[in-house]
Amino acid sequence: MLTATAVVAEWGAYFIDEGQSVSDLKTLFKEASETEDIFAQGVTTNNTTVRKSQVVTTRVLQPFQKAFTQLGGTTFTPKDIPLYRLKIDIQESVDDLHDSWLAYLTSNSLDRKTWPIVRWLAEIYGITQHKHDREMNEVFLGEYAAPTPGTAGAISTSMDGIRKKIRDLHTLGTSIVFATGTIPTDPATFCTYIENAVAAIPELIKALGGTINMNRTLRNRYRAGKRAKYNAAYDQMKGESDTIMDWEQFSVKGLPSMTGSNMIWYTPDINKNRFYIASENQSIFQIESVDRTVKMFTDYYFGLGFWIDQYVFHNDQDLGS
Repeated sequence: MLTATAVVAEWGAYFIDEGQSVSDLKTLFKEASETEDIFAQGVTTNNTTVRKSQVVTTRVLQPFQKAFTQLGGTTFTPKDIPLYRLKIDIQESVDDLHDSWLAYLTSNSLDRKTWPIVRWLAEIYGITQHKHDREMNEVFLGEYAAPTPGTAGAISTSMDGIRKKIRDLHTLGTSIVFATGTIPTDPATFCTYIENAVAAIPELIKALGGTINMNRTLRNRYRAGKRAKYNAAYDQMKGESDTIMDWEQFSVKGLPSMTGSNMIWYTPDINKNRFYIASENQSIFQIESVDRTVKMFTDYYFGLGFWIDQYVFHNDQDLGS
C-alpha cells in the first residue's frame, strides 16, 4: 500500500514542481543476498527436486594370496535438494500520489503501467526488498509451511533454510557436532573456541578450507579475540583478522541471515549447492493495470542444501527443542 499521508500532512495535498526526481526518494538500506552467495554458483534446472546419490565405499586393498578373498563394499544413499516456488505480488493504487509533493512519480497518461512510480516499485522496491527478505527471513531461518489459500504467506515459511536443514541432519545423527560447549563471551576465549572447532575437522576435509559461518556479532567477537589473544596491533591484523591461526585456509564469516542465532556451522564449498528454475524472473515483473489499480507479480523456484551429511559441521546451539 502506498502511504503518503505524512507527506501530505507536511507539505499539503497539492503538487509544486521543485525539480524533484526519483533520486529524491531515500530508501533505507537493505541486505543483499550474502548468505546464498557462499554456496556454489547457482545452477538453473528444470526439476523441482534435484536428486543425487551419496556413495560410501569401504576398504579394498589387502595383502596378496592366490585364493580370491572378496573385500569391499559400496552403499548408495539417495539425497535430494527440493526447490520452493517463491513469488512477489504487489498491488498499488498509484493515484494516491497525485495530489501531493510526490505527484512527479505519476502521470496524466491513462495507462498507469507507464507511470514513473511503477518503474520505481518494480526496479527499486520489488527487487531490492525481495532479496532482503530472502536473506533475513528465509535462506537461514526459513521452515516451509503451506500457505492458507487466499492469504499472504507468513514470514520465514517460504522454504526450508539452512538452520532447518542442519537441525534435520542433527536429528538424524548424520552431521558432525563441534564438541566445544557453550559459546564464550570473552573474545580471546571465543577465538580459542573457534580454533578448537577447526582443529576437530578431519584433515582430509580441513585441507579444503572455507568459511566458519556465524552471526555478525560473533564474527566481531572473534576479530577482537584474535587481536587480544595474539597481542597483535590492528594494523598488523588488517586482512588477517578473519582467518584462523595456523589454518589460514579457513576464515570466519558473519552472515546477516544468522542475526539472533548462536549456531556456528561449516561445510566445504563443494558441499554447498543452490538451484533455480526461471532465475531470470527474480528481476522482472508482469505488470497489469485494472480499474486504475496497478498489479505486478513474478515467481520462480529456489532451493539450497548439502549433498554429504558427514561434511556438515556445527556447534550445539540453536538446534531446536
